[in-house]
Amino acid sequence: FRTAGNEVYIAKLASLGLHISAPRVRKFLQNLKLEATELLEMLATTAMNSTDDQKLETLSGAACQWVKTKSDLWGKWMPVATDCPAGYGLVDVQGLPVASLASAVDCQVCAPGRFSKAFTEDGRQTYRCQECEVGQHQSRFGQSQCIQCEAGL
Repeated sequence: FRTAGNEVYIAKLASLGLHISAPRVRKFLQNLKLEATELLEMLATTAMNSTDDQKLETLSGAACQWVKTKSDLWGKWMPVATDCPAGYGLVDVQGLPVASLASAVDCQVCAPGRFSKAFTEDGRQTYRCQECEVGQHQSRFGQSQCIQCEAGL
C-alpha cells in the first residue's frame, strides 16, 4: 500500500493474514490516504526545541485536534459494516445469517456447512453465507464453496 504522492513515501505496514483476522482493519488501511500537506500541517504545531515529553504531549494534542476537525477526510477511510469480504457473510443483530442488506447490520465469517457467495444489491457487491446444497458439504470456516460429497455418504 502507498499513501498519495511519489515525493513522500509512508509505508502502510500490515500482516499478511490481516484480510482473515481483521478484514475491517485491512479495508481501513486500503482506504487510508493522507497527503503530505495534511501531515505537515499537523506537525507544524510541534515546537522543535521542546523536550521529548513536551513534543509527545504536543503531538498527541495535535493528532487529537486533527481527528476532531478532519472527520470529513478520515470518515472516508472507514469501511461499511455490511461490505463483507469473501469468506464472510451478512448477519443480523443476533449474529444470524441473512440474505439481504436491508436485514444486515454486520459481517461474520461463514460457519461450517455454509459458504460465502458474492451478490449485488442496490449497486453494492458484498457476500452472504449460504447453506451447502444437498449432496455437498463444508467442514471449514470462511470458505467460498462447498465440496461434493462422495457417493454413498
